[in-house]
Amino acid sequence: MNKIQYLLCKLSGECAEVSQIASKGMIFGLHSDGSPTGKTNHTLLIDEYTDLVVIVEMLREEGVSLPVVRDAIDAKKEKVNRYLNYSIQLGCVQA
Repeated sequence: MNKIQYLLCKLSGECAEVSQIASKGMIFGLHSDGSPTGKTNHTLLIDEYTDLVVIVEMLREEGVSLPVVRDAIDAKKEKVNRYLNYSIQLGCVQA
């Protein structure tokens, strides 16, 4: 395993940790403080997101191109909002 492979493995793990805390935020609320540290799920989400950003930065430092593409971001927001509105119409999500 080389350094980039190691960082990619870390990236995968950080994504999983963000996912886990996001799920806890949905189940228990962002302001719940059920962790052993006494931190809220919101604080834990910030911590894990920060860890994810650090690994992305380290990958960039190793020459891995991970550009932020404004057009792609705008297109993804539009898609997410389209499905959000559809879920609202179906009554699955409260407006």
